[in-house]
Amino acid sequence: MATNPINSISIPVGTLAGTLNTPLWRVPKSTTSYGGITLTGAYIVSSGGTLTSEMQLLSGTVMGTAFTGTIGTCNATLAASVPKAFTISTAYVSSGSWIHLKLNAGQGALTAATNVTLEYVWGK
Repeated sequence: MATNPINSISIPVGTLAGTLNTPLWRVPKSTTSYGGITLTGAYIVSSGGTLTSEMQLLSGTVMGTAFTGTIGTCNATLAASVPKAFTISTAYVSSGSWIHLKLNAGQGALTAATNVTLEYVWGK
């Protein structure tokens, strides 16, 4: 029996402030039966300082501000080296889509080196 293992990718984000979004990763374009990905988890970790931020993971068809849906949210007080999980509301992201991180206005800033880790399986 074939299995569909969990994969992970960590993306360095750096610092963000204000109402900003940054493209994180493009789901590989595929013509196979796998199609897109299903997220099994998403986490954010900061390397320093304590701050409170409201963040969203969004899907989009282009790099920029054209979003097609909300993948998940994280309303958390980040402390150095303590991962915080996103609450995933839409786990499937289609092939060729971009996953973006958006920092909501007035909700703090990511002032230290920050990483986002995505865990996923191929397909639905």
